[in-house]
Amino acid sequence: SFRDFVKRLLPEMLEDRITRLFYFADYDGSGWLNFIEFLRIFGRDLNGKMGDEYFEYVMVRLHGAMVKRGGLASILHLEDKHLQGTISRTKMIEVLVGMGLQLT
Repeated sequence: SFRDFVKRLLPEMLEDRITRLFYFADYDGSGWLNFIEFLRIFGRDLNGKMGDEYFEYVMVRLHGAMVKRGGLASILHLEDKHLQGTISRTKMIEVLVGMGLQLT
């Protein structure tokens, strides 16, 4: 079953999250997942690119995390040690990972 499959991959995932994940993926409400619906679980489309729904989800989570930390300007100011108004890609990735968004 879907539940057993997910539990094998992610034993720590709570039952309610597994249920929500299934209902998110089951786009047509059939109670079955076809291949395209299965890809939705991973936030991917048929081309392997991030799907629009997952991108929107990520952006909402990112926005909330930034607001909690005083907004993007505040985050960049804290990380921009030389006050250049820029941040390196590597440092930005560190900042984003450090937010602990737990997107899965």
